[in-house]
Amino acid sequence: MRILLFILLLLSSLLQAESICLDNDSPSVNVVPYSSYTMATRHALHKKNILSHSEEFMPGKGSIYSFGFMSESVWIRFAIERCEPLDEKWVINIDYPHIDKYTLYIQRGEQLEKVASGGDQKPFDQRQYPSRTFWTDLQEDTRAVYYLHVKTDGTMLIPITLERLDDALQEENRSTLLYGLYYGILFSLLLYNIILFIIYKESHYINYLIFLGAYTLWQLSFDGMGFAWLWPEYTWLANNGMSLFVFITTWTVLWFTKNFLQVRRFKPVFCSLFFFAELISIAGVVMAVMMEFSLSIKLAAIWMAIVPFILIFAAIKVLPEYRPARFYLLGWSLFLFTTLITALYKMGWFTLPYISAEHLQQIGSLWLMAFFSYALSDRIKIMSTSHINRLQQINTTLLEEIDDRVNEIRNKDQMMIQQSRQAAMGEMIENIAHQWRQPLHQLSLIQQNIFFGYQLQSLTLAQMEQYQEQSDQLFRFMGETIDDFRNFFQPDKVRQSFHLHESVDKVLEIIKTSIDKNKIKVDFTYQDKDLLVGYANEFSQVVLNVINNAKDVLKERKVKDPKVVIRHTFRDNKHTVTICDNAGGIDKEIISNIFDPYFTTKFKSQGTGIGLYMSKMIIEKSMEGTLKVSNTSTGACFSIVLPNKVKLVSRRKKKLQGS
Repeated sequence: MRILLFILLLLSSLLQAESICLDNDSPSVNVVPYSSYTMATRHALHKKNILSHSEEFMPGKGSIYSFGFMSESVWIRFAIERCEPLDEKWVINIDYPHIDKYTLYIQRGEQLEKVASGGDQKPFDQRQYPSRTFWTDLQEDTRAVYYLHVKTDGTMLIPITLERLDDALQEENRSTLLYGLYYGILFSLLLYNIILFIIYKESHYINYLIFLGAYTLWQLSFDGMGFAWLWPEYTWLANNGMSLFVFITTWTVLWFTKNFLQVRRFKPVFCSLFFFAELISIAGVVMAVMMEFSLSIKLAAIWMAIVPFILIFAAIKVLPEYRPARFYLLGWSLFLFTTLITALYKMGWFTLPYISAEHLQQIGSLWLMAFFSYALSDRIKIMSTSHINRLQQINTTLLEEIDDRVNEIRNKDQMMIQQSRQAAMGEMIENIAHQWRQPLHQLSLIQQNIFFGYQLQSLTLAQMEQYQEQSDQLFRFMGETIDDFRNFFQPDKVRQSFHLHESVDKVLEIIKTSIDKNKIKVDFTYQDKDLLVGYANEFSQVVLNVINNAKDVLKERKVKDPKVVIRHTFRDNKHTVTICDNAGGIDKEIISNIFDPYFTTKFKSQGTGIGLYMSKMIIEKSMEGTLKVSNTSTGACFSIVLPNKVKLVSRRKKKLQGS
């Protein structure tokens, strides 16, 4: 009776499933059209009772089993017959990397014998072959009936093929090469945008890089290459990482899109939409970690289907006002189209060449990333044009402001120069008054002597002639004093030879009154070779400015025994004049600024700040020398270095005389 039941079951199974006939000329075979299946919907089915439910198996349709999300397990039955001895080894390939658990049985008599088991809940190194999908060796039986039990929490896609092992290995190598090329391009895009970020310092590139990195992780998880390449020991990522990376990717693409499309600027009403969408993605990340994968993957699939429409809708609304949105919109359209074609292919609605079918979605994602990169470049171009126009406007405005400021500074210069002239004139008048005070006093005495002599009738002709001669001398002295001051402040127009000590003596004579008044001792020494070529009056004015500054500081700081030391040396065909005081030196914070125009530490009534600046210009521009300042142990020390050009002038004079 038991034998009869076994025969009936065997006949029933053979009648319900057409055998796959394998020979040495057979190509790879799709098992689905030759198989039948059943789902454990009404009662539990397991290997002990599945043979008794043969009547519940239904013929397979299409090129792939696609059941979507389902909690029940699936039993698939198929028969394989070796029509002749096979020269090569064959494998059964379950070509979907996201199956959680599967077990393959072979029917032997009234029992099912376990052939293989696997799924992404086991470490990658426990697979019989190192493939991203699941391979199992075909048994040596001439004719055998196989039962495949599949259970997964994700989408139930079960493509089953029979392949020669060599062909399968070649196909796997070709597929790995294509995947490597694909991820190499993604990595190149990543590096390219990193370089652009370094160049332009544009924050949108950071947002895009974060999105690109998140998308790459999702794609690695989706393709099963992440489990093979990056986390072969982390079964949680292999099994649950899909939903986690979906929510991370949607979060980053929402953030990137909101900022790239400038939603806050062009369509501020959409800001709330993006805010809530980002909150949902963040909550999804938490759910993917905390809750069961069977629920989180369903929520991730729903959210992944909604987000692209939010992004496309926002791009359409922004497009009229923002040109880069067209490239963004085109990229998403191509990506969604290729994703839809891939999904329909996986569900068996139509067939495509292998490379196109297996990698169409990756091609679409490359187009997406390429268009995103181009959109960013277009945005940078628009920003550059806008910045150039703005800079041109700023330059125009700046030129106008510069003209106004220059005119203002010129007016200020005129005022400063006028004040400087008035101050110099006041000092000059003071010195003239001092020079005239003694002669006028003597003239007053002569006049009194004449008057008293006349009153006493003792005035003689000889006395009148003496008084006349004394008066003439005094008048000549006063006239010469006026000429000396006039010539001193009159600029030279022609270079000429002059003796350095004469110019310094002239300065000391002019300021003798104020020097004596402040009880300042001046020590001046010079070498015999003190003949210079240049502008004598300008040089004297420089010496006057420096000594006046020293006098003011000595007076301000009330230095005991104030002193100014002037030294002239001639060395290496250069004249060096140092003017040093004992006033304690110049503050280190301002010593580098004292030659700047309008820099002064005096009150406005005391100075304008152009003295030392003009002195430096005279020495360096007019006389081709240098004027520097430094602090010594006792005070400040100004150093004037002038080149010796006496020989050059002598040669020119000889040439002129010869001509």
